[in-house]
Amino acid sequence: MGSMPSCWSSDEPSRTPRLAATTIGHSGTAATRVTGEGVLVRQFGELEAVVMDRLWSYHRPVLVREVLDDLAAERPLAYTTVMTVMDNLRRKGWLRRELVGRAYRYEPVQTKDARSALLMREALTGSADQRTALVHFVDQLSAQEADALEAALHSARRDLGE
Repeated sequence: MGSMPSCWSSDEPSRTPRLAATTIGHSGTAATRVTGEGVLVRQFGELEAVVMDRLWSYHRPVLVREVLDDLAAERPLAYTTVMTVMDNLRRKGWLRRELVGRAYRYEPVQTKDARSALLMREALTGSADQRTALVHFVDQLSAQEADALEAALHSARRDLGE
């Protein structure tokens, strides 16, 4: 389905961004940031991040009950808590759902890698000096990561016909 910013709800055909003014909290609460180019990336709260990691690992649509049962080994949660988190993620545009019988099956709208790319893009556009930010980023890469970056750049240039 391509990359969709988390502030766009898949239920909103107009894809109008929903802006919110929240801040990063020490308790793992969600935060929203607006980048230099106005791209809004909503940070996951602690439980949202755990649920999204699980959903990305399944590679298939799942019921709230499946997620709850999977998380039960780590933390006791009520069914309604997990259901609310998953529905909130759907309203924020991170999940889609389909009614199967009497229950919804949820799945991520985009891959974890696409989410990572969105966060990297946000970090770059939020920098006052993108060239310097990229130099610092590349300086932190291992040789294997630098090779992967070089291959990705080569592939992107090839796709653009350069």
